Amino acid sequence: MVEIAMSYPLGPWNAWVALSAQVVRMCWEAQAVMFLRGLRMAQGGAKAEAEAQRMITEKVAATLSPGATCPPIVERESQPARQPGVLRAAINPWS
Repeated sequence: MVEIAMSYPLGPWNAWVALSAQVVRMCWEAQAVMFLRGLRMAQGGAKAEAEAQRMITEKVAATLSPGATCPPIVERESQPARQPGVLRAAINPWS
């Protein structure tokens, strides 16, 4: 008797669907947290002040964390641009 191996053609898609579902859930939860924090601040009072202070503290801590370094976006003026005027046009397109 010969066994026939049946392949499941949608197998590779399952991983992508699972990953997509996790990404959607993460985004949904982040939006829910922002909404709830906004509601708390909209209520006013001591809880709103504490929430605002907590948000500021979190933002400063995230900015100062070692992983928050940003690569330089604009080249220094002393370095020659590859094409003259391109860097200036990118910085101020209406000049």
